[in-house]
Amino acid sequence: MLLRARRFRYDAKLQACLDGTDRLALPPGGVPSYVTGRFVRKIQRALMARGFPLPVHGDDSVYGPETAQAVSAFKLREKIFPADGVVGPGTMKRLDDLFADEPGPPIILGFGEMTVDDLLEAVQAAEGANAADTPEEFLTRLRQLYYPGTDPAGLTIREAAFDQLMLTSPVRQANGTRRILTPAGMDATMFARLSTRAFENAHPPQPPDNPGPYVVDDTATRVDLGHVLLTIDAVFHPVPGVPYTRFGIPSIDPASWVADVGTAAVWAEQNGDAGGADAPTKLPPSPTDNVDEYFRMSAPDSDLVGDIDGFNIANIWIGTGGNLSVPLAAYYIDGDTAPGGYRRRYRDFLANNVGDPDNPPSWRSMTALFETRINRFNDLFFIGAIGALTTLSPPPPKSWRRTHDVLELFFGFLERGVNTEKDTFD
Repeated sequence: MLLRARRFRYDAKLQACLDGTDRLALPPGGVPSYVTGRFVRKIQRALMARGFPLPVHGDDSVYGPETAQAVSAFKLREKIFPADGVVGPGTMKRLDDLFADEPGPPIILGFGEMTVDDLLEAVQAAEGANAADTPEEFLTRLRQLYYPGTDPAGLTIREAAFDQLMLTSPVRQANGTRRILTPAGMDATMFARLSTRAFENAHPPQPPDNPGPYVVDDTATRVDLGHVLLTIDAVFHPVPGVPYTRFGIPSIDPASWVADVGTAAVWAEQNGDAGGADAPTKLPPSPTDNVDEYFRMSAPDSDLVGDIDGFNIANIWIGTGGNLSVPLAAYYIDGDTAPGGYRRRYRDFLANNVGDPDNPPSWRSMTALFETRINRFNDLFFIGAIGALTTLSPPPPKSWRRTHDVLELFFGFLERGVNTEKDTFD
């Protein structure tokens, strides 16, 4: 049985208390051995919310005598015996039941969208159904549901291109078949959450055109789950093969924001130069190249946020280890002493990848470097998957005239995000 209350869910220590494999209690050693941690604070706050005050120490995250006495009083009132100061299965279940219907912030979901709670529940179910996977193998298994996300046997050019993007990613199982998430061993509802497709464009075509679902966090921001996983997989598997090595392109660039931004530059230039004849366009020819429209088409906010979150979650995972659900919960669930990482996503991304979040000129100082990277991706994208895989002599680097424009649009997106975070949390 999994914890249901938002305030307790995905806390491994409290889940163990519910399962009977761990407990919270006063240690025989006294003060130096007191149990401490966020999970204690969650219990303390729950007790206070149910009318059991902690007047001396409050919610200090220390499981001391005052907290144990409050637990004992709670158990006595709820007829949980023995009414001692121990949080075990009975106590944890009763607390979970009492807070199970506690509402979270109102979120309006569209087709192919789910809450963070729904995501974590589904990912944990998928991890359980694929328990033989290492965390690394499970990451790739889930990522391949969306990218390349086509024939499980791996027979297409698109799949070959993705396989070459991350040579060390465990894309295949021991029997040679593609490692991809299937409904096997999973509740149908959980698999449906992960395998659904959202509408990416403002005027949805039929069927839904995004490879996977969107996750809607507690700030009502929509996040493309496929982009999150693709970026994480590329961060952990940075070794590319042909054709990326021929172009001198690191695996992270076609797997994250560089590709989203660069594609817009190619589309805009093709549309302007060729009058729309050769561009993979959904827009009419325009003397201004429709660069803003192409940017919104190639790099919608949900994609860019997914790219950003992928970098940030990868950094958390390096520190936490464990299954994929561990860093996902750490990032998307608010803690008692600190908000989840999603509430400072733009600041963390900038600090780790671009420049000082509080100093936009530091981002612009890297414009030339980023333009060079994006232009080389554009060269590869322009040739296309088949041409890139078969060419032996890549063309010399080209200066794409719309790269600077789309990079400025990306910087503007980041700056708006940072300003929102300042307004909310400063």
